[in-house]
Amino acid sequence: EKRIPDRKIQIDTAAWFDGKPDLVFSSPYDDQKMGATHLIRGSDIFPFFFMEVMIAKMLDYKPVHHYHSMVVDKNNVKYSKFIKSPSISSYLSDKITPGKIIGYLAWKGGIVTDYPGEVKLEDLLPFFNLKTISKNDIIIYDAEMINFLSQ
Repeated sequence: EKRIPDRKIQIDTAAWFDGKPDLVFSSPYDDQKMGATHLIRGSDIFPFFFMEVMIAKMLDYKPVHHYHSMVVDKNNVKYSKFIKSPSISSYLSDKITPGKIIGYLAWKGGIVTDYPGEVKLEDLLPFFNLKTISKNDIIIYDAEMINFLSQ
């Protein structure tokens, strides 16, 4: 019987605030069942990396892991539905389109070297490379981004 040593698990970091089990316990199993070979997760999940690896090892599952930067606000707080961050739709206007926001995030995230303007996700596929994706968080300064994208 394979077992994770109790002293290596920090239960307080592996459970949601409401006490339900965290995805760290189910993700390796789900990822393996879906046939995922590469796991690309936000850097906020990195603290659980070693726990996920232990669980994956018990499943004889060895995916490639990559952690990308996060989109954060000026206070370095991750944009998240859990804390009711502004939605993308709140930035949309006659001048700011979804394609401009995608281009902006691709530029700030290191997928492209210059702001491409209006783009579709599929336009960025040829540029996608795990080695060039920025490790630095994308800081959204509302006024600055709105001004830039409104031009």
